[in-house]
Amino acid sequence: MWIRLLMVLGGGVAALFLSRDAANFEVAAGMISMLVLVVGLIVLAFARRGGADK
Repeated sequence: MWIRLLMVLGGGVAALFLSRDAANFEVAAGMISMLVLVVGLIVLAFARRGGADK
C-alpha cells in the first residue's frame, strides 16, 4: 500500500518535469519515488536521534 503512495507522489513530481508520453517517464517516476523514500528515512532517523538526546 505505501509503495503505491510513493509511486503516485513520484509520478506527480515527474509529470511536472517530463511529459507522460516520454520514453523514460516510468524510470524518472521510480527514481523520484526512491528519493522521497530516502529523504523520509533520513528525516525519521534524525528525528529519533534528536529525541534521544533530550
